[in-house]
Amino acid sequence: MTKAHTSRHLRDWNGLQFVLAVARTGSFHHAAEKMGAHATTVSRRVQELERELNAKLFVRRAHGMTLTSAGKALVAKASEMEAVVSAVTNNIAGMDGQLAGVVRLYVSEGIGTYWVTPILGDFHRQYPDISLDVVTGPQAGDLLTEETDISITIVKPEDPRLVAFRLGALGFSLFASRDYLRLHGAPGTIDELTDHKLIYQAIHHTDPLLNWWKCIVDANDGPAFRTNSANFAVAATHAGFGIALGPSFYRKTVFDLVRLEIDLPFETELWMVTHEETNRSARVRAVGDFLKARFVQDRLWWLG
Repeated sequence: MTKAHTSRHLRDWNGLQFVLAVARTGSFHHAAEKMGAHATTVSRRVQELERELNAKLFVRRAHGMTLTSAGKALVAKASEMEAVVSAVTNNIAGMDGQLAGVVRLYVSEGIGTYWVTPILGDFHRQYPDISLDVVTGPQAGDLLTEETDISITIVKPEDPRLVAFRLGALGFSLFASRDYLRLHGAPGTIDELTDHKLIYQAIHHTDPLLNWWKCIVDANDGPAFRTNSANFAVAATHAGFGIALGPSFYRKTVFDLVRLEIDLPFETELWMVTHEETNRSARVRAVGDFLKARFVQDRLWWLG
């Protein structure tokens, strides 16, 4: 009758390190010195592993500890495991310190199209091994679930795990095409907007400070063109649908649009947000530091 084979599992992989140290030094004492432990601790851990495996791993000789056949087999496998763990540890430990890999960036469409993407060309030339995964949409990616590494948003987060850096105040202006103004004339005040066709972009209702534009549009029998896309809003303005509200920096980046001479006493704050954990990554810090520096450098030019 064949004896049933009993499967055994190691409860503590650290015990293998003690076995390897004894095998390599030839004694509990020298192994303890190497591992910064007591000789009695090394002996106890080896004995625990022997009981767990139901196998004798060492025999004591005059010249020190000698491996048994079972011990030699275990040390061979443990050495292989040690090499794999070392390789994995070195690779993973270095990943966050490398200026390489993917950084996921969320930014609203208008700012992303007309400001962030053009300046990121300079970043790419400086850090060619960092890939940028840039997304946009009505809602920012979730920094807490690591969907996003960096978010540029008009909404300041409240979660204490998120780190918010104020980039500046984002000013707004009214824009129209030359053809529209030739046909309908240019309003001189906000009150005169009631005589004009208006374009509405859905993102404006995400900030209470911009709700005034929705009120004006609603009071004007609704928009001539409604969209959730900044690029569509710009295209509709070019096409002569009406007057649109957009960031003031459009006057320097969106050609063939005319900025109306109506001062709007409204602005919203612009924030760059990261997670406290992702801030430890060198590549994420590189992108964040670059964006901060460029926003500070170009603040008056772009955000005025």
